Amino acid sequence: MESGLLTRLKEIVRFRDSQIDLLSVYLQPYPDTLTPAIFLEGPPSTGKSLVIDEYTKILKAKYKFSIVNVQCELSLTKRRILQKILKGILDSLSMNFPELNDVIMTCDGISTFLEILKQMLLFYEEDTRKKHDPIIVVLDKIDQMLESDVPGSLCAALSRLHEQSAVFTKISFVFVATRTDFMDLVTFNACRILFTGYDLPDVKEIVTKTFTCHRVMSILNKDLENTTITVAQLTNYIIQFIQVVIDSYSSYFGSDIQQIRSVLQRLWPYFYKSFISHGKYEVGVNDLITIY
Repeated sequence: MESGLLTRLKEIVRFRDSQIDLLSVYLQPYPDTLTPAIFLEGPPSTGKSLVIDEYTKILKAKYKFSIVNVQCELSLTKRRILQKILKGILDSLSMNFPELNDVIMTCDGISTFLEILKQMLLFYEEDTRKKHDPIIVVLDKIDQMLESDVPGSLCAALSRLHEQSAVFTKISFVFVATRTDFMDLVTFNACRILFTGYDLPDVKEIVTKTFTCHRVMSILNKDLENTTITVAQLTNYIIQFIQVVIDSYSSYFGSDIQQIRSVLQRLWPYFYKSFISHGKYEVGVNDLITIY
């Protein structure tokens, strides 16, 4: 992938440079070099889904890849996940054959999945007289599907898909999981990228960027019209609010960004109302420490 695109991606997803670099090696934007399967593994709120979402957006926009994203915690069963993969690929191929949806619903396991997918791709190539675009299938939270359906066996079968037929060589699977220790990865033909928890200073910067982005500030700035509070004072107040709350409660939620954002969103209306209602910024009256 072009270095400029990677640089932009690293600006969007902060503090995940090494993971992005590895992903760009394993998942190159060239059909002949596609890795059959990749695992993104790490604790919650470590950027796994964000990194692969932003990376695949580039592959789709710049390199004409087809992207299929399946949220496994919402599908749960192997049968439903396989059906969603087929439906996603069907949609990506823009094949206007409603009867194929009925065929997809007959998929009840790996063997029928392979046969339906093979026939679908061959039919597409015969109908359009061209090869299909490379396909990336992202199975997010694969470890949250039903344990009785054995997530490891599903991942193993999909990671070896390219061995079954030449028509499958332009399909790559990305498995996103919190933990994979129960999946026996040593038997897989799959690369693995580890995501570790963020340091506290990194968490503060990531959350601050979210709360002070242009969209949020443009909404809040409208409230300043009837006050003498400046944008700089409001921005500084937001930054102080984030730092104080994180420092006060980090022992409870650690570096879990989702939990931190949830706490900040619940507390912010009370702090904001006390700050803005005074009409002007005054130390000792509506500064962050006084309100806190």
